[in-house]
Amino acid sequence: MGGGGEMNQGIRFGAWDGDSNRPRPRAEPLVSGVRLELVISGMVAVHAKHAVFAALAGVPGVLRAQVELGRAEIECERRDAELEALEAELGAAVAAAGFVLTTLRRLPRELPLA
Repeated sequence: MGGGGEMNQGIRFGAWDGDSNRPRPRAEPLVSGVRLELVISGMVAVHAKHAVFAALAGVPGVLRAQVELGRAEIECERRDAELEALEAELGAAVAAAGFVLTTLRRLPRELPLA
C-alpha cells in the first residue's frame, strides 16, 4: 500500500506501517440516510421552492431534497460529528436563496418497502 492511504466503504485509512501491534485509528463511519426537516420563513411564491431546492442541492452531502412552501425535507450523508456544521451550511444556503432557516429537526429513518 502506498503512502496516500486507501478508501474502503466510506472510511479513510492511513498508510500501513507494518506494525501489526499498533492499533489503527478509529474512523467515524458515514451516517447515511439522515433525514432532516427544515422550517423556512419567507417562502411565499412558487419561485421560492425552486430557489431553495437549488440552494440545498449545492450543499455537500445532500442526497435528496423535497421542498414545499415554508418547509423542506432533506436526506443527507454526513458523519455524526459533522451534523452541527451541516446545520450552519444549510442555514447559509437558505439565506443565500433569500430566506431564513428557523427550525431544523432530525426525522426518524424511513425503512425501504421491499
